[in-house]
Amino acid sequence: MQALKNFAPLTIVVGGDAYLNDLNARDLKTRILDSCPDADVVNLDALIADKYAFITATGPSLFSS
Repeated sequence: MQALKNFAPLTIVVGGDAYLNDLNARDLKTRILDSCPDADVVNLDALIADKYAFITATGPSLFSS
């Protein structure tokens, strides 16, 4: 359980309707940034993102505290 504290929260928005997905993603982004203003938000499009983009987006930052 201790090892899980090293991972950042991750939210994946899935579904068939692009408009509803966008609304859900914007709502989540607003709520996250309200509670953690210094959070990094990365948007990836599953159609064009490769595994390296995902690793880069979810990996730790050298500049994080």
